[in-house]
Amino acid sequence: MNENEIIWEPIKRKGDGYFAEYTPPRSSSWLASLCVVVLEPKDKGELAKILENEFKKWAELYPAPLFASLCDDAGDKIYLDAIRPMDVITGYYDPQQKNLVWIWGLQKNDEIPEHLRQESHIRRVYDGLPHKTGKQVNQDVQEHIKKMRSAKKVLLTLSFFQLFIIPLVSKLFGLVAEIFSMGKNAIEFLKLSGKISRTKREEEKAEIEARHRHYIHHCERNPEGFARLRNENFEADAKAQIKKEAESVAK
Repeated sequence: MNENEIIWEPIKRKGDGYFAEYTPPRSSSWLASLCVVVLEPKDKGELAKILENEFKKWAELYPAPLFASLCDDAGDKIYLDAIRPMDVITGYYDPQQKNLVWIWGLQKNDEIPEHLRQESHIRRVYDGLPHKTGKQVNQDVQEHIKKMRSAKKVLLTLSFFQLFIIPLVSKLFGLVAEIFSMGKNAIEFLKLSGKISRTKREEEKAEIEARHRHYIHHCERNPEGFARLRNENFEADAKAQIKKEAESVAK
């Protein structure tokens, strides 16, 4: 990556039942992106209006070529092709001509004025916003690589212990473990036979294990139902993550 390149941070703002995430382009590029994340059920006609309004607002606020789309609270794309020509809006605001140009669909590069695609213009538009340089990003990458190498050394050390040291120690303690296991089994036998009473904690643990075996039994009997439940849990996790992100967005 070019050390002089600038990577600006995304900007997030909350709306009524949604939040917008605007991502500036890199200084060497020129196409910004806008994603409107819908948090509440809305009519598709209303969603189309929301995307149009958000596009106009952001395009005028930061006059650089812009691509805008919608997604739901699980991160899945929202399709509007039933009521609009396409699912996305592209366009730009030209401060020289003071006009806003946009379409439902994809504009061609040669349809966008050349002066809006110049790096000098992009740098002026986003001047003052939080950012990192290419040099800083490269340093972050190198730091990450160093951490990964350190982690690899730790893993190699652990592997050495697992392959050589632990087996030796295991042999020394093997006899002790066998004696302990025999004693533990004897105590468990006495508990099962009623000679020794189980503690309340042991009874709760036995109940939980029995419940787990019951769940596994039914999952094996109905794998399709289990797959549906798993997918619902994944979707719920995605929604929870996006809800948490939405709550952190300032109005």
